[in-house]
Amino acid sequence: MKKLIAFSSVALLLPGLALAAAYNDVSLDSNVVLSVNGSTVNVTSATIPEITVGSSTFDVVLGPGSSMTISTSGGKKMTYSDSSFLVSNQCDGTASAFTMTAPSDAATTTITVTVTSTTCADATTSSSSSSGGGGGAPVGLLGGGGGGGSTLTSIVPTTPAPAPTPAPASVGSVQPQEILALVTQLQSLIQLLESLGGGVSPETKALLNSFSAPVGFDRDLEVGSTGDDVVALQVYLNAHGYTLASSGPGSPGNETSRFGGLTRAALAKFQADNGITPSVGYFGLKTRAFVNAHP
Repeated sequence: MKKLIAFSSVALLLPGLALAAAYNDVSLDSNVVLSVNGSTVNVTSATIPEITVGSSTFDVVLGPGSSMTISTSGGKKMTYSDSSFLVSNQCDGTASAFTMTAPSDAATTTITVTVTSTTCADATTSSSSSSGGGGGAPVGLLGGGGGGGSTLTSIVPTTPAPAPTPAPASVGSVQPQEILALVTQLQSLIQLLESLGGGVSPETKALLNSFSAPVGFDRDLEVGSTGDDVVALQVYLNAHGYTLASSGPGSPGNETSRFGGLTRAALAKFQADNGITPSVGYFGLKTRAFVNAHP
């Protein structure tokens, strides 16, 4: 690879710099002339920091504010690795040339340019024959051309549509156990407040109790039972001071639909404290009647 540290056209006018900058196949005058893949490549109007020349490719470093126009003698077709800074492109039977300009805030980018052995005229004729006259796309761009292919079409990025904002959940979509869990948390806070000497109005406590009161206990429950009525039973026990667990499954706000050992232990203590026998953690007829009478 042959590396050239390029100078701006203004710098090239200074005495001695033009000859000192020459390197092998590369010569500097007012333009940069490269010999790549048997073709003469002209780099004009260039303000670039560096060019590295290979056998069939050359790398051009574009820094912030850099620009260049590259053309080949004989109309040899060129491709490039990055079209981000492409301003214009022509590849047809008339000429092979493109211009790139980097904005002042652009990141330094290395563009690899490949000089092929095919002329633009041959490429245009081949494309026209195979597509019925519609080819001629600009080099390095995707998509078919519109005839001659000498005009660069601006590519405008599309902005994705913002994701729709989900509609707020309606009251009817809130699950009963979610309401019961929230009521349980409020009741726990009330108990803490009362232990610190505070309190709430009787109307507030009655309202919360009306939410937490079990409705429709119509079957016996025991270890292994599952369902919403198990959730309601756990909420009731947690709300009345018979907490299943301090954290995790079964704790206030985390009631589950499965009757397990924690539910049985809390229910047994509730039964013993309220004179319900046998106090073994079985939710039968006597316990259901007591709970329904003491919401």
